Amino acid sequence: MTSLSNNFIVVGGGIAGIMSALLLAKQGRDVTLIENSPHIGGLLGSRKHDDYGWFDNGTHILSETGLPEIDNLIFEECYSEKWLHHPMATSSVYFNGKRSKTAFIDGRMLAEEKYNKGFKELMSLSRHNGSFKNLAERVSATYGNTFSKYMFEPAMKKFTGLALEELSDSAHLLFGMNRIICGTAEETKKWKKSDSWNDERLGFHEHTESSLLSFYPKVDGIGLWAALIKKRLKKFGVRVLTNTSVTKAILNEGNVTGLVLNNKELVPCDQLIWSAPIVFLLKAANLNSIKLEPPSLCKTILVDIVLDHPLQFEEFYLTCYDENYSIFRVTNYFSLHNKPKGTFNYAATIEIIIPPENISSKNNITVSSVMHELRCMGLVTEKTRLIASWLNKIESGFPQPTPVFHEMNKKIACFASESISNLSLVGRTAGKSFFMRDVLSEVFELFS
Repeated sequence: MTSLSNNFIVVGGGIAGIMSALLLAKQGRDVTLIENSPHIGGLLGSRKHDDYGWFDNGTHILSETGLPEIDNLIFEECYSEKWLHHPMATSSVYFNGKRSKTAFIDGRMLAEEKYNKGFKELMSLSRHNGSFKNLAERVSATYGNTFSKYMFEPAMKKFTGLALEELSDSAHLLFGMNRIICGTAEETKKWKKSDSWNDERLGFHEHTESSLLSFYPKVDGIGLWAALIKKRLKKFGVRVLTNTSVTKAILNEGNVTGLVLNNKELVPCDQLIWSAPIVFLLKAANLNSIKLEPPSLCKTILVDIVLDHPLQFEEFYLTCYDENYSIFRVTNYFSLHNKPKGTFNYAATIEIIIPPENISSKNNITVSSVMHELRCMGLVTEKTRLIASWLNKIESGFPQPTPVFHEMNKKIACFASESISNLSLVGRTAGKSFFMRDVLSEVFELFS
């Protein structure tokens, strides 16, 4: 990146693309942000149903990073009185027929014999400093064979349709399984404090207040942030193009000098920042020397419901790791909006993940089947009445997180970077960061 470069094209309007565009525009660059969907923000989007308010697409809450330079830039609108400022984001889990008010899957929900055996294995393990071929190797080396077999194996099979041996070693992060619950709350505090290895593997039992705030709109859904950040991008001089895709990347001596859009417009390019899937860049640039096999996709179904009684949990979310239920996550808008009981319709979104092997079963998912599961899990009472509902099948899906897919992504990222000199890969596309805080920090370091 040279001081003479001025035409910066950012492809992908998720959190990484937005952060990139803001930073570059602040430097006085001429920035164009291109997004294929109707709205920027990625999963930070919402949809409105009649008079029942807003329901979110995926990532439902924003949290400070603790780095003022980032927070003041990306979350400026969230500090206003139109937003709730939660000192902690609360969640619970459902596993093995029980609910636990913890943020992570709870080993204590296993039968006593299995839990005791798993806990003994867990505490006997030493840190493994090598690499792992698949998730089975990572989980066994981190948590032991018993917890691997009875906790991780059934949960990951439910979400992906694959055995641990068939998954990449980081696949569990997609579903919040980076820590587990064991022992008592006081024991866990001691273990985490005395040993960094235990700190990485074990989760706190209670929801403790953090010095970092979490944000959610008082009235709208999280899509409000995307709408506000779009206005600020434009205020900074960023040209924001939605419903727009790149059909051709013009290569000249190893540099992308222009992009042809789906409306036939030619956009000049000095520097290309890419946060969308890399396969689309390779196709647009006619870089076909790597044979790309299309990945198998997991599909998502979102069921939005409005009830006349509250859900039987008070946390913002509940994640279901129980293999006997199709539900992945339940979002409790009543708690997110912090409304007093009796003054608000009780709205929720239920997310269901359908692995490729079970795609035919997605037609079996109905509002009635979801309500039946909620009752069986004890999350709604028998007297609770359904006021309104909407079932949304997300056709795009996400790839099964296999080692082959993971290695292919690394390979094509390396190939793209070597083939295009003026290319910067950001976000999960770059393959370095997974969580939002890390993605934002990575982009900030790259463009500051």
